[in-house]
Formats: sequence, C-alpha cells, structure tokens
Amino acid sequence: MKKKLLALVLAAVMALSGTAFVYADEPSDTTTQESGSSSEGSEIITAAEQTTEAVTEKQTEKQTEATTEIITEAKKETSTETTTAASSSSSSSSSSSSSSSSDNTYRQSIAVSLSVDDTKNLGKYVEGDADPSNFSWSTDDKKVCSVSSSGKITANKKGTCTITATYSNKKKYEYTFNVTVKSDSSSSKSSSSKSSSSSYNKSFTIKVDKTLDLYDYVDDDYQAKEYEWTSSNKSIATVSNKGVVSGKDDGVVTIKAIIDDEDVSYKFKVTVGDGGDDDDDDSSSKKSSSSSSSSSSVSKKLSWDLYLGTKDELDVSDILEEDPSDYDWDVKDTDVADVIEKSGIITAEGTGSTKIYADGDDKYTFNVHVEKEYKVETLKISGDSSKNIESYLDYDIDEYKISSGRKDVATVTDSGKVTGVANGVGYILCKHEDGDIVQIFVTVSGFAKKTETKETTTEATTSDKTTFADAQSAAKSMQNSSGAVSFDDISSRPWAIEAINNMASKGIIKGIGNNKFDPDNNCKRCDFAIVLTKILGLDGEIATTNYADIKLGEYYYNYVGVAKKYGIESGVTGDSFHPMEMITREDIMVMTYKGLIQKGYNFNVDQNVLNGYSDADKIKTENRAAIAALINAKVITGTSDTTIDPTSNITRAQMAVLMNNVVKFVDNGGKL
Repeated sequence: MKKKLLALVLAAVMALSGTAFVYADEPSDTTTQESGSSSEGSEIITAAEQTTEAVTEKQTEKQTEATTEIITEAKKETSTETTTAASSSSSSSSSSSSSSSSDNTYRQSIAVSLSVDDTKNLGKYVEGDADPSNFSWSTDDKKVCSVSSSGKITANKKGTCTITATYSNKKKYEYTFNVTVKSDSSSSKSSSSKSSSSSYNKSFTIKVDKTLDLYDYVDDDYQAKEYEWTSSNKSIATVSNKGVVSGKDDGVVTIKAIIDDEDVSYKFKVTVGDGGDDDDDDSSSKKSSSSSSSSSSVSKKLSWDLYLGTKDELDVSDILEEDPSDYDWDVKDTDVADVIEKSGIITAEGTGSTKIYADGDDKYTFNVHVEKEYKVETLKISGDSSKNIESYLDYDIDEYKISSGRKDVATVTDSGKVTGVANGVGYILCKHEDGDIVQIFVTVSGFAKKTETKETTTEATTSDKTTFADAQSAAKSMQNSSGAVSFDDISSRPWAIEAINNMASKGIIKGIGNNKFDPDNNCKRCDFAIVLTKILGLDGEIATTNYADIKLGEYYYNYVGVAKKYGIESGVTGDSFHPMEMITREDIMVMTYKGLIQKGYNFNVDQNVLNGYSDADKIKTENRAAIAALINAKVITGTSDTTIDPTSNITRAQMAVLMNNVVKFVDNGGKL
C-alpha cells in the first residue's frame, strides 16, 4: 500500500513539475524546490523497496525528459514571436514591443533616435491593409519633431517627443514612436567649422527682450557649462554660461560655443529685432532678396486664407520674409491641417477649418479651410506677362466667380486671363456655383525693384509700402488718350473733377455705366466699404465671417466682411451693417480713422479742434476723438469753416474728394 501511495505521490509531483516548468519565470528555482520534495520522500523508503525505487527513478527520468522537451518547444515559440516583432521595427530602434488585445487592436511601441535636421519615414513601419497616408499621424511636441500626413518626421531641435499613428478598419492599429532627437555634432567637430567665418551651424531671429536657449542645438554629450559661450556684440545680445541668449537691441551677432580641449565648436547667427548693422559684415543677415515677399514692391500681407482639398499640400515659404525654420509654428487643429516647419509646407489632413501661425519678426496667420470640393494650384508669371487659368478648372470658366486675392500682384479677367502687376505672391480665387473652390497661388517675378534711400543709412533698400500708382487700374477701359477717365456727367461739379478722375484711374471707384458717375447721388454704406478697403490695401483679404444682413454672392460681400474682420465699422446695430442705407459723414470719418489706425498711423486726438465748429455737439461722444484726429491731420475738412455736418448723408462726389485726400495721406506716409 505504501509503495502504491509513494508511486502516486511521485507521479503527481512530476506532473506538477512539468506544468511549473512551462510557465515559471525562473525554471532553475522551481527545479531545486521540486528536487527537495523528492529527496524527502526517499528518506522513508526501506531497503526492501529499492527495486521499486529503481523503477520509479526510471519513470522520473522519463517524466523529466518529457518536461524538458516541453520547455524547449515553449522557448522556441517565444523566440519566434520575439524575432517576428523585432523584424518589423526600425534598425534605429532601441526597443520594440507589440501586442494584440481582446478589442481587436494591434499595438506596437518603437523607439527612434535621430539628429537635428534629420528626416525619417516612419510610414514603412506600420502594418495593416492601409497606406501610411491613411493613418492619422500626430506629435506631442512639434518644436522637437514634426510629422507629415504620410509619416515622415523632421527633427527640429534636441529633445524627446512621442509620435502616434492610428488606423481603424476591420482591425485597429495603434503605433507609438518614442523619438529622441540629439544634436548633430559631426559638423562641429570638424576643424573647418572653426576656421570658416561665413559658415553658421544655424541662424535664429529673436525679438528685443526675448531669450533663446542654444544648448538645444549643441552636442548634449557635454553639459552646457562645459562650453565657452561668447557674443560678438553684447550690446545687441548677451549669452549666459548655459547658452541662453538675451536680445538687447536691434542688430545681428555671432554666438560661439567652444570646447577647446575636445575640438568642439559651434557658431550661430542671431538676428535681434529687425536686424540693423551686422557686426560681421555678413550680407546674409539682411532679408534674403530671393524671397518673393521681400523683393516685391507690394506691402506685406500677414493674414492669408487658404482653401485646400484633403491631402493637398501648399508651400508657403515664398510668402514668408525669413526661412521657414526661423519661425515658431503653432497649429490649432492638426486633425485639419499641419505644417512641416523646416520647409513651410502646409498639408491638409481632414475637413474643417484651423489656424496656423508662423511667429518670427512678423507673425503670419494662415486661415486654412479644408474640404473635399476645394483644390489648390500654383502658377508662375514673369513680369507683366499673362497666362490663362482655364485649364486648372473642372467646369466651364463662366460657371465660376473669379477674383484676385492681391490685385497689386496679379489681376484676372472674367475669362481667366491672369496678368502680373508687381513682384510678389498673390492668388486667384475661383468659386463655382456648386460650392467648389479652386485657389491658384500666383508668384510674380521679373519686375525691376523700386528703391528709396533711408535717411538713417546709405544703403538703397526696397520700399515695402505700396503706392496706388503701382496698383492695377480697374478702369483702364475707360481711359482716353490723355490718361484721364471719361465721365460725361461731372463737369457741373468742377471742385470734384480732379478727385473723381484720380480715384477712378486707380480703380478705387467706378461709375454706374455708360460713362456716368452720378456725382449727386448719395453714397451707400456698402459702396463706401469697397472704397475704403481698397485704399487701405485690404481688398486682397478674404472674409471669413460677415454680418447677418450681408448675403453671400453680393458684389460687396467680401469688402464688408473684411471691414468687419479688422473692426473698421460704424453705424452698426447688433450684427447688422445696413449695406444699402446711405452713409453719413460721421460714419465715413469714423471708419476711415479706424482703418488708418489698423495700418499703423498715429494721430493727435486733441478734441479742442472741435470747438471751432458750431454743430460739433451733434457728433456722438464715442466718435469725437476719431473725427478730431482726422481734422488735426488735415485729412478731412468740414462742409464750411464752422460746420462739420456729421449727421448728413454724403454724395458720391463729396465722398470722392474726401477719400482722395486719404489716398494722398497714405501715399505720402501719413502726411499731407
């Protein structure tokens, strides 16, 4: 009985041992423990039972061999799974793990390492039945690393970030890329980098009183304080012993970071404010003349409306004053659109609207609208040559409403003929009656630069203020051989003839047809909004919102919407602009003042000047400063020496005279 009992115990122990070996994390410990149990059992076996023991030992050996085979097979399976998972990861990955959960989701984590300015395509590491571009890609820190819609990452600065890629169909895929960006020291360790006075590791622009941490851009194998940090001009920018640069005054400096013992050297060019004198005589510190916007004779345009189809890409680098990498980029909704910060390429990711900011010397705002019905194209024009855009459209051209986004760069006819006017970047907007939009960006080059000499310097620089003499005349077809515009109903208003002709020749005002101007008719509020936005150079803007009583498709829709966008309004009640009502002299003055303030002009708002007018008490309290400012600047005059007549409507002829003074004021830089 004892023999049978002992045999049963040993068999049970061996069976349990086999199971433990398969699932235990440390098989050697389990083996020792089980061997101890067997030894205790053998102590109670008598000599008469030795034969039985021999048999039992053989059974035990067989059981152990079987257990060993199970262990071996389990290890093989585990090894195969690990190898398979590893083979799908990047060669630059330091670790990788994957799993499939009960909710039918495949998850994988991959570590990636690269250097500043490197790029890497993570799309080749994703699996499933979808193209990488169908995955949703995102980064938690774009300043460290940006990612495109197809999974291409660009390392921007030293640090760490997490890139995620997700896709769902019959099965869900979730990838997490843990990215480490290191500074690239290969160029710094070259002796040539020390001796080259014209080569910089990187260039930056900061504002006065702002700081910049350059330790992010040097070899982090060394601590910041191990470098010797120097500034070529401490009155422009200083640098701490940890590599933090502080802007002090406008200008350009060279910041060096050196470890002599290790032959490590970095050289950075830092522009503070708008530049100024370059202590290194490095001509590249001036704004690049190859940039379309800086070489253009047109004014800067800082707010842009972009209409992109899903997956469309648009390079906005030609719009910017500096290299795209010199800007701090911020995207409000990456699900709608994203930007490759190094190149300035904006990519449409999904439908909707978002804002993308590029913050440098100037802050650019890109209002991005993405719909499947939208499409973006590009066009280049040399000088004042013309090209037709009909081939860019999917429907007959007469089904589109076509307009130029910057008439001072390029104009367009209803038949789709685009003509260059001045160097720069503009766009043609083609709106189909079904809602489709085609936006064609036009880059114009080849015009000779117009220069002016600044009093503070001997260098000739391109003027960035547009005069109306440079603008495309919207009334060319109405000009006679002498250049004057022919209206046959203004001779009875000799005091207004010059102003009307001048404004019409510049395309700011138009007649009513048949060579008629209708000088004595009162001016509508919507028509004045058109005149004012043209004078201020805002007619190239696109309205994103509008008043409740402005209907889409009206000829004044965009102009009134742009006026609202910039707060250039008066006589508004609630959310109504009252476009067809006649505008009063007071409202014209207030809107003009607000518009000029938006353009950066300063005024003397002393209201004592109003004391000389007998009807000044009719001016609304909130509008007195605006009207006083324009009178002090001699931009406007009263209806007589003692009257302003603020509540009266204004005729078209009177409006032309008043606004012609505003044109002169703007063209003369704020003087009359």
